[in-house]
Amino acid sequence: MKTQSTVIPLYLVTTGAFIALYVLLAMLSFMGTLLPLSMPLIWLPAGFAAAAVVILGPRMSALGIWIGAFVARFLFSLVDGFHVADLAISAAMATGALAQALTAGF
Repeated sequence: MKTQSTVIPLYLVTTGAFIALYVLLAMLSFMGTLLPLSMPLIWLPAGFAAAAVVILGPRMSALGIWIGAFVARFLFSLVDGFHVADLAISAAMATGALAQALTAGF
């Protein structure tokens, strides 16, 4: 039986791994674009997020997917320089990415 002291570190490690993998896959997707600053034809993190929801469930994967999508979008927006609106846009896109993964998982 898992105790409370082993569940929390497992959740943090899982969330950290999701964030790192989501950002890595997003950067790999952006490297495959045809034109600079354009959207990729294949978005690898979408499949990763959907698979994570199916395999591990929404409770273990949701926070990592949201933070990973937020960080990936925010890093991509820094190419043009920092704007305060980028935070709101990144949060909205991360919410959309999470909703997409949750919908695909169910």
